[in-house]
Amino acid sequence: MLRTFLSVVLVLLGFGIQLAQAAESPTKLVVGLISTTTADETRKQWKPLLDDLSKSVCMPVEAVASTNYADIVTGLREGRIQLAWMSNKLALEAVEGEK
Repeated sequence: MLRTFLSVVLVLLGFGIQLAQAAESPTKLVVGLISTTTADETRKQWKPLLDDLSKSVCMPVEAVASTNYADIVTGLREGRIQLAWMSNKLALEAVEGEK
């Protein structure tokens, strides 16, 4: 439980840093999700949480779901995805720039 909490805090800190570095205010928040089923099913399962997040941050929240880890990591690196739900190992690879 503590590990999960710390992971979420680190991701949110990263999101805050990205927002601070952005040249203009973002118009939407894009969340990357690793799909264990279909992309549509994953988005459907996450919809209630993303709707609440949208209300909290006062902007639209869009989900990008993929079964391919590289798609999510590439989206983060290119700035198309601002926040992602992933394993600790994948998060370290994304931060360290490994593939």
